Amino acid sequence: MFFAASHDCRQTDLRGSAYAVYYGFPLGDKKDSIVSWLASNFSRYAWHGQIRHLPAGEYWQRQLMPVEKERYQNGAYWATPTGWVMGALNGKDRTLAKRLWVDLIDDFRAGGICECVSPDGNRQPPSYVNSATNPLGAARRLGF
Repeated sequence: MFFAASHDCRQTDLRGSAYAVYYGFPLGDKKDSIVSWLASNFSRYAWHGQIRHLPAGEYWQRQLMPVEKERYQNGAYWATPTGWVMGALNGKDRTLAKRLWVDLIDDFRAGGICECVSPDGNRQPPSYVNSATNPLGAARRLGF
C-alpha cells in the first residue's frame, strides 16, 4: 500500500492505492500486493459499500483543523472512492467488488446519498452528487 504522505500522516493510503490500481498506473509487482491487501482487509475499511480514508481505528496523525473521530475526514466512510476500490478488487475477487456496489445502493436507498456516513448514524451532507457518480461510472465499466 502507498502512504498518504512522506512525513506527517505517513499512514496507509486506501484511496490513493485503489485509485492507482483502478486507473492502471504502472505499479509493477506492487499492484498485486495492493489488491491482495484490499481483499484481505476489506472489513477494516469498508462499511455499507463506503470507504474510509484509513483503516478502521486509525485517525489522521495531524489535521489542518480539528475533526472529531469517526466524522468527516477523520474516520467517516465515503462513497466517492468506492468505484476505485471496486475496480481494484474486481480482478482478484469480483464477488467482493460487486458486494461493495450492492451494499452501497442499499445504503443509498435506506439513507440517501451523502458525502460521508458513520456507523453511529451520522450522515452528512445529503444529496452529494460525487457519491453517486464516481461509483456509478465504475459499476458501468465493470458491468455490474
